[in-house]
Amino acid sequence: MKKYFCALIFLVSHSFFVYPAAGANIAPSIKIMTQNQYIGFAIERFLAASDPASFNAALVAALQIAVATKTADRMQALANEITKEQPAIVALQEVVQLQCIDSVHTSGVGCSDPSIAAAFSDHLQLTLDDLHGTYVEAAQVVNFSFPAIPFVINGVPAQLSFVDRDVILAREDVDATPVNFQSLGVCSKPSADGCNYSSVLVVMTLVGTIDIERGFVAIDTTIDGKDYRVVTTHLEIQRPDPTNPLSQLFQAAQVAELLQILLNTTPLDRSVVVAGDMNSNPRDPDIPEPLPLPAPFNSGIVTPYHQFVESGFTDIWELRPGNLPGDTCCQPEDLTNRLSTLDQRIDMIFSLELPAKVKGVRVVGDKASDKTPPPDVRLWPSDHAGLTGELQFQLLTAQR
Repeated sequence: MKKYFCALIFLVSHSFFVYPAAGANIAPSIKIMTQNQYIGFAIERFLAASDPASFNAALVAALQIAVATKTADRMQALANEITKEQPAIVALQEVVQLQCIDSVHTSGVGCSDPSIAAAFSDHLQLTLDDLHGTYVEAAQVVNFSFPAIPFVINGVPAQLSFVDRDVILAREDVDATPVNFQSLGVCSKPSADGCNYSSVLVVMTLVGTIDIERGFVAIDTTIDGKDYRVVTTHLEIQRPDPTNPLSQLFQAAQVAELLQILLNTTPLDRSVVVAGDMNSNPRDPDIPEPLPLPAPFNSGIVTPYHQFVESGFTDIWELRPGNLPGDTCCQPEDLTNRLSTLDQRIDMIFSLELPAKVKGVRVVGDKASDKTPPPDVRLWPSDHAGLTGELQFQLLTAQR
């Protein structure tokens, strides 16, 4: 275990759990699902543009791809997966809202241009509508947002408004309360019901600097007498700068912050489950010391996956029988590929308490039958597959 990691996250009070004697009742299970909904295009298309003309062309092309990837049809397909699985709690990432603002100084088509008009929607509202009241929004965190990016479509100026969120849904029969980390004194950057991370990637673009905020949000729930704290997050991509391995620092710092907060603030009688897009594969290597970075990272960068495991969390995929890869990422940008190209296991469900049993742990949305229906081109519901699993725990007694 890395030296900095020990010092950073094991700041919990001197408490421990005791399992009841053999034959004690097994608590009812909780079923959880995690799903990255996918923006509908690759955002780096326009963020990396080198001149105003290419920026505008790339942004318009991105919106046209969003039209082609048919957000409404995909949200319906993803809602169908939720309805089929019936999890108690659903963790969603890349729950995007795209809006277009016409310039007040023009009378042209602008936002209503038929090549882009269908790109503008609210993933969250579409999802809730498609679930027909069977699930409700329990909590959300707002991540990065672009309030007004100017562009020109067929000679007419307009502005793009973009908001990215992570959202927790609760089944209608499940009571869920957002965790107020700010009131606990551990949230330096409050955002809606959750928090943004202190470590944030800053991207220089032709429209100025953009903070690619990431965050986390949690709910407390009690199901048949068992208390849970369920958390979702979408960590930074592994290497924002592909040419610089040390850019892996962003996601490593984010998960270290999350783990420190969870280990220090979660009540002893709550089972902690973290579900989300970790952008970290079990096979990803750590970066060993020495590094030209300030403490504590000069002694090495530990991947998010390894940080979870080293801090005592269990990857529930590892508890299922068989030897399936469990890959959840990624399909191509346009989602039209006939055969799935998933080859990375980066969407995870971690449990701090070792479950007594797991059931139905499986990847969802990765079969051709899960695609959007004809007569149009059939699309994968997202560039990520989802992950679902039912966790059953022994009832625990907290002691000090």
